[in-house]
Amino acid sequence: MWRALAVVALFTAAQPAVSFIVLNLPGVASDSARFAIAVPAALGLSHLLGWLGAWWVVRGRQHRPFAASLGLGPFRASAGQIIRWLMLGMVMQVLARLVVLAAPPPPDLDFPLLDYLETGGEAVAFLVFAVVIMAPLLEEVLFRGLLLQALRRRMPFWPAALVVTALFSALHALQFQDYLPALAGIAALGLLLAWLRERSGSLWPPILVHAGFNLLGLLPLLVYLKTGPG
Repeated sequence: MWRALAVVALFTAAQPAVSFIVLNLPGVASDSARFAIAVPAALGLSHLLGWLGAWWVVRGRQHRPFAASLGLGPFRASAGQIIRWLMLGMVMQVLARLVVLAAPPPPDLDFPLLDYLETGGEAVAFLVFAVVIMAPLLEEVLFRGLLLQALRRRMPFWPAALVVTALFSALHALQFQDYLPALAGIAALGLLLAWLRERSGSLWPPILVHAGFNLLGLLPLLVYLKTGPG
């Protein structure tokens, strides 16, 4: 359990740490150039550390098959099931947006990803890949694969799911700058993903739901980028 927590903590801390270092580099000429470097560097390094950490815990320390132990083994699902899981993630995103509409964010709330998206078309392509594919895969491996399983050996499902969801929400706290309505949506998603992992015995349903949630959540940023605030 402690090794799993250490890997999750390393992954979580790497993103803000790398972002802070890059955004404060003295030799970078403009803010746009800083964001163009900071986001890929932070996501790339944190994901590399996360995958290496998961591999170290499962293979290096426990000598177990990597994919099968985390719930990434073969999983038979029809095209209809895959679509339903993606749609379920999108429904969760819609519900989260309704909460945000009921309690709008403060006008001075900053969204750093907008600054990154404005650096060019490569940024858009990279962010779509990172948000829809990279993040759902690794975050499910770490939170609902590695950590939830470690906690389940020590406690019942719901206490374990609450601990994992609290840490999952903490990962996104800096992204939303402690804006509670957005974090409430993340927490609700986290509990659903943990329940799907427990019920299905596989990590693929949570990955697909997570991908659907992120995809729909990214669309407003892309629309804003194209049309502007007006």
